Amino acid sequence: MLRHILMKDTLNQLSTVGINSQLDDPSQDSVCYDEAFYGGGGRWGNFSVSPVYHSGRGMLAMQDANLTLTSQQWPGFPYRFSDLDVISAPCAFIWIASLLRAFYLLRIRDDDVGERAVCRKKMLFSSLLAMVTLLDLGLRVLKDGMEPALSQPTGALLAPTLLLVTVLLNTALVRLEGQKGVMTSPVHFWFWFILTVTQAVRFYTVIVAQEYLTCHADFCVFFLKFALIATQFLLHCLSEKPTVQSPQPKKSRDLEAEASVISKLTFMWMGKILALGYKGKLTEDNLSELAETEKSANVMPRLVATWDREVAKARLKNQQYEYQNTNHLNGTRKKTPSDETDIHRENDSLLTANEQAMKEECKAEENGKKCKAKPKHMPSFLLAVVKTFGWEFLFVQLWKLARTVLGMLDPLVFGILLDFVEDKEAPSWRGYAICLVMFASNCLQMILDHRSHFFNHKLAIRIVDSIRTAVFRKALTMDTESRQESTVGQAVNLMSQDADQICHTFTWMSSAMWAVPVRIGVSLVLLYNLLGPAMLNGVAVLVVMIVLNMYVTRRLNDLHKQSMEQKDKRLKNLTEVINGIKVLKMYAWEPSFFDKVNDVRNKELDVMWRRAFWETAMHCYWHVTPYLVSVVVFMSYIYNSDNHYLAPSVAFVALSLINILREAMGCMPHIISCFVKVDIARLLSLKSSVSFKRVTEFLFRSDLDDDISHDSDPGDINVNVKKGSLVAVVGTVGSGKSSLVSACLGEMKRLQGQVKVKGSVAYVAQQAWIQHATLRDNVLFGTDMEQDRYDKCLDACCLRSDLDILPGGDQTEIGEKGINLSGGQKQRVSLARAVYSNADLYLLDDPLSAVDCHVGSHIFNQVIGHQGLLAGKTRVLVTHGVQWLPLVDQVIVMKHGRVSEVGTYDELLSHNGPFAKFLKHHFAHHQENEEDPEVRKLKSAASKDKPGTAEPVKKDTDKAADTKNTSKLVEDEDFKVQDVNIPNALKEMAKNFGYRWVFLGCLLYAAEQCAERTGSIYLSQWTDDQQLANLTSLPPNSDERLALNNHYLILYAGFGVINAVMTLSFKLIQLVRRVVVARMLHSRMLDRVLRAPMSFFDTTPVGRIVNRFSSHLNTVDHELPETLVWMLGCGMGLATKVALVCYTTPAFLLLLVPLVIFLFCIQRYIVPTMRKMDSLASKTMSPIYSFFSETLGGTTTVRAYGAQDRFLREFQCKVDLHETVHFNWGNAG
Repeated sequence: MLRHILMKDTLNQLSTVGINSQLDDPSQDSVCYDEAFYGGGGRWGNFSVSPVYHSGRGMLAMQDANLTLTSQQWPGFPYRFSDLDVISAPCAFIWIASLLRAFYLLRIRDDDVGERAVCRKKMLFSSLLAMVTLLDLGLRVLKDGMEPALSQPTGALLAPTLLLVTVLLNTALVRLEGQKGVMTSPVHFWFWFILTVTQAVRFYTVIVAQEYLTCHADFCVFFLKFALIATQFLLHCLSEKPTVQSPQPKKSRDLEAEASVISKLTFMWMGKILALGYKGKLTEDNLSELAETEKSANVMPRLVATWDREVAKARLKNQQYEYQNTNHLNGTRKKTPSDETDIHRENDSLLTANEQAMKEECKAEENGKKCKAKPKHMPSFLLAVVKTFGWEFLFVQLWKLARTVLGMLDPLVFGILLDFVEDKEAPSWRGYAICLVMFASNCLQMILDHRSHFFNHKLAIRIVDSIRTAVFRKALTMDTESRQESTVGQAVNLMSQDADQICHTFTWMSSAMWAVPVRIGVSLVLLYNLLGPAMLNGVAVLVVMIVLNMYVTRRLNDLHKQSMEQKDKRLKNLTEVINGIKVLKMYAWEPSFFDKVNDVRNKELDVMWRRAFWETAMHCYWHVTPYLVSVVVFMSYIYNSDNHYLAPSVAFVALSLINILREAMGCMPHIISCFVKVDIARLLSLKSSVSFKRVTEFLFRSDLDDDISHDSDPGDINVNVKKGSLVAVVGTVGSGKSSLVSACLGEMKRLQGQVKVKGSVAYVAQQAWIQHATLRDNVLFGTDMEQDRYDKCLDACCLRSDLDILPGGDQTEIGEKGINLSGGQKQRVSLARAVYSNADLYLLDDPLSAVDCHVGSHIFNQVIGHQGLLAGKTRVLVTHGVQWLPLVDQVIVMKHGRVSEVGTYDELLSHNGPFAKFLKHHFAHHQENEEDPEVRKLKSAASKDKPGTAEPVKKDTDKAADTKNTSKLVEDEDFKVQDVNIPNALKEMAKNFGYRWVFLGCLLYAAEQCAERTGSIYLSQWTDDQQLANLTSLPPNSDERLALNNHYLILYAGFGVINAVMTLSFKLIQLVRRVVVARMLHSRMLDRVLRAPMSFFDTTPVGRIVNRFSSHLNTVDHELPETLVWMLGCGMGLATKVALVCYTTPAFLLLLVPLVIFLFCIQRYIVPTMRKMDSLASKTMSPIYSFFSETLGGTTTVRAYGAQDRFLREFQCKVDLHETVHFNWGNAG
């Protein structure tokens, strides 16, 4: 029975194929059967061929293609694909990819992080597909066995066999991924996607050929396989869900890593975050976490290692240069540094250069000074960045290249569409196919554009993280002289504007640097193919504009350097003002320091004012260039063509290419402006400028281990402190006592000799350094809590009674620089931190100077002395209190930076040397300043009443009443995220900008848009002019045709001139008023800050204020005006384009209304999330500035305790938190 069914299907199909031969030979049956369903020659689409197709395939293929493309019914393909053809490509892909995937999976450990629900479904449908494929193979083998004469071709049996083995391999790989905890697999996704597409092509051909009417059994099997393959593809669009036992943290997870491939391509994994933002529940904790590869702890070491190699190379070149100069002067040959020194010495610092290679002696003998000159060879920070992130950058550019190439095909498809419209006999399906191609092309361009943006954004995060952490790391290792050269304002600018500028240049502008010229070049080539030699005149216009731009670029480069210098000075002065705000308010110096900061701001704005004119000229001629090119090209084409006629297919394709040229040209001002700030020409010659140069110079500064000295440094010091002894260091003011302590810490530069310190070190600075943390955290300083030791430290340092008056006890938050503590309290906290550290060596730089005599006596007896907590420890005490000297083991006397005497107290008195003279001087000075006995009595009584609080905290009584139950001094930065009242916001901006200037600017911009759109309308009328199209009424060389062409050309050029004038006027007003508004807003903000009460500075970190005057002010100065202009351009451009479309196609109004409603709903859904993320980005940026500024003030203490790594980790956590917000913000937008 089965044999009769199969033979009937075969005979029915042979009758439908239309072969004009009789079935005399049984071998023809098999040939026709295989051609009919399994893909040999035979029928294809809506026509038939004879069996001689096999012997003349080349000629018939061309005929088939022509028949297929000109068919009025459903289109077919010019070639026929067999079953083996359609599955070979996906099977080859999965076999190759599976080997690499399996090698990767076998190297990771098993980790069950998913429910495996999707995995089980995948394996189930894979098993079903394998059984159906096996059934297909069995039917074919059975059919071949029942009738040997109907022999199957090799491909007909090989295709299901290959698919069966591939499905089994895929099932095994899915199982292995399930064991390893893989949530999604791009290998499987792309395999099933390719297989689904190829099978869809095969399914389409079967449907068009109507083979389902004859080959019922084969079609059923094929349809079942296709359905299972499509189901597998849909399953691989899903990803596994993490279970409760997932090792991922509960608060935040890497949502992007858990997403499926289709979710990554469409950013559907951001839906959860958008929903939280819309509901107002979005915080830092529920954002998608950064991947481990993006975090600064993993990225920064890569850049540091590369930078170290660049520094080593520059150091070696400088050493060779110095040796050559020395040999030239001496006339002798010396051994080169390469013969003696290995550039990869183990003890070299990662972020420093050899001082001998960096600093040279200048001829400044007339001033009696030694100055430093830049080394001959500087390392290139650009090369370090390129070598570190070069491969990631190339990967991003591949996506960008695909997007660019695909975008350049749009004019060609548009030209095909115009040809279809003009061809009245073309089949209708061609129009649908062209529209479908254009839609698919735009969708693919969108996907490629967003993927390139996504990977570029991740690369930007890596670069910014590594630069910021490298700058912070360098700040912890620089010596004192280098820190004096680098102001706080400069360091803040390095971490904010310079790091962002380098990142923006390397990621976004570097892509545009090659993409824009490529688009311009391809557009010109296509224009040449379309218009011929007339395009060369347009190239001449571009060359002239580029030459003009070279001069403008140099001017903008110089002005940007000046602007950055003024920004550094402004932030430096502002930081100093905020740090000394108590003194300023005490003496009412706010107006004078307001003028001091504002003067620097005015200089900065003067530079911005000059930049505005040059930027106006640059924007104007780059905006006008495409219009000028189109006029010149059209004029040349009309005058040089044979018929002197501008056809619509030529004009509008050329105009679409010119619009691409216009868009590329529109990017040129931004590219030039960006590279002005980086100076790419100099970077390529290893002489980095502006941002790269500033970062290079900062990272190239000397570190603590450099061997350079100055005359004011102490010398001839030979001191030996015995273990467990108490040594006092005394001397007059400026004699070098603190310098001796700095030398012990390694903070001083050493020419010869050595400093040996045994064990760990604790340090108490003369000016106590307090962190912005709780009192307990300041004492613990990153160590574990031991309650007994902690209580003893508080009691010994007289801090117990202070806890009673603090609102939260030892959990009270200490303000920045200990602003809510007195001087004595800060010093006692600093001493308690040292005591709790349980170090081997204690360096105490005059710790008792900030406390009164009673508290000082208590601390000396309970902490420093032989009966104190530090008994048995090695203690070096710098002091002016001679009353403690008889109680110490040894006294070191300093004079003029040298050790004059060393010995016990009695020995030094008996010598009658410098120490005895010091005591006489001290006692004489003490008697002159001796207080009245009654005053001394009152002070003594006050000290006895509150022995730990001789200098109580000053608090506002009203504020204390409000916060008496609160221990947190500085509240977290809070931004009110709510719906923006757009009319009020626009009104406020217009008020600052000036109502009349806003009105005039909008009028000029509207005139510019009208001129541009009217020019397009006249171009359309020009090409549609029936008189010009009729070569009979107006011959090609007639004067009437020439006059009419000149008429249209003059009108088109005239609208271009109007557009240029309006653009120049608008940009001039916009840039000039931007400077005026920037001046006004800065003055208002600075005045408000300086007039704020002290409670504001007590509860607001310096970094938060500096953030407002750095990154936020930069936004107001540059980004906000450009954003407003962009909004104005988008609004007016959209309005004019929609008006033109509705005028030409009124039916578009039916689609416009629901489209506007849909877009409005999308806007209402997304904007709350974007607004919240903006506030979170600013909120997480302020702690970075605060922590950086705070650490700069206590680098000596941090290094003394060896806490550099811990502070670096804390800084990396803050940077990663900010970049997490930035990463989610970029994906949501």
